[in-house]
Amino acid sequence: PTPAPTGPPRLPARLQADRRPVVILRHLYDAAQCAARPGRCFLNELEQEIGGECGKYGAIVDVHAVERDADLAGSVAVSFETVKAAELCAGDMHGRWFDNVQIMVDRRGCWEDVASLEQRGAAVQHPRLDDAVAPPDAVVSVIRNVYTAEEVRNGGPNFFAELEREFGAECAKYGGLASV
Repeated sequence: PTPAPTGPPRLPARLQADRRPVVILRHLYDAAQCAARPGRCFLNELEQEIGGECGKYGAIVDVHAVERDADLAGSVAVSFETVKAAELCAGDMHGRWFDNVQIMVDRRGCWEDVASLEQRGAAVQHPRLDDAVAPPDAVVSVIRNVYTAEEVRNGGPNFFAELEREFGAECAKYGGLASV
């Protein structure tokens, strides 16, 4: 017997989830709607409609109406060129009503700002925090996708110092900080 899959279902390669942010729009359709139309007619039209709507937020890599996956039944996956476009889409679409059903959003794929990292020639990697930065008894929050390469270029020489000051002031509202 084949073992049951673990973790979230694998998305089709064409979505480029290994390097692009993917917004999963849940509850967009049901099996009865698919059965009412031959082949993939209904799903193809839905993909076009969702692609047109989500394209308002930024460049799309691909749109895929998910079939034959219990976890993603009734969902459409949309991959974006940028994290910013994906965030705008996710924020706007979550809780929105579509065909008398409320849309729920999941985030999958890579939500790193890959384009900015590639521009700088850096590899995508997750930070490793040593005990000097994050002692074992500390609660650590890593906030990602705060700025883009363009914002750094336009921000001047004090960009990072100003960003740390802003974040420190905002986070201090919630308790003591060891570092920012």
